[in-house]
Parts: sequence; C-alpha cells; structure tokens
Amino acid sequence: MKNEQIIMNTRVQLMRNGQIGTTGRKMNYADADGVETQIDEPAEIHTYTGWKMRGFQVPQGTKSRIFIPTWSRTAEGGWTQRNAAYFTPDQVVPIEEAEPKQDTTDGFVNAPEALEEMVFA
Repeated sequence: MKNEQIIMNTRVQLMRNGQIGTTGRKMNYADADGVETQIDEPAEIHTYTGWKMRGFQVPQGTKSRIFIPTWSRTAEGGWTQRNAAYFTPDQVVPIEEAEPKQDTTDGFVNAPEALEEMVFA
C-alpha cells in the first residue's frame, strides 16, 4: 500500500472515531473490500514540513497526537517503515500568526549605538 493510501485510510478512521473533523466536502471512498461510498472528507493532517509548505506553523512544544507508519527509502536503496508524526488543523497556526522569535539582544536592539552613547555621554 502506498503512503497516500495509508494516510487517507488513517484520516477516515480518525474521522469516524471523532478524533478529527471534516473539511465540509464530500468524497468517494473505497473501503478494504473495494466497496465505494460517498463520505464526508476527513480533515487534513500533515507532518511538520507538510504544514509549513502550506503556510502554517506548528507552535513550539506542540506534541503530535498521530503517528502513522509510512514507507521511506533506506540508504541502501531498500524500503523501511517508520512512524511519522502528523498534526491536525487545530494544532497549527498561519505562519504570520506564529509566535515571534524571542529577543536575544537583552534589550540592546542597537547594541553598538547604545554602547557608544554610554561611553561618550
């Protein structure tokens, strides 16, 4: 099974369990037996990088609630499964609303000018 299928199946399962919401759209979904039905589309889930590519930020300290075993290439050219961390829409914020970086200047935004004023005052 491809990663996209694994992720979609997990989204549907999470939606049916009430762990994530929906997008408000409908979609056709084929279950494991190949029976296709129309269902509500589950809310999107993405990795940290996936959200960032879409213009969202996972706030620092936020813990993933979803781990999905996905396939990735090994250095030797084979395949291995690893648990990838996924975040839900309620765990992210638009990048422009993300917390600003902490000031590391200790209050001296223009440190050389402030030092010059103290020395020549």
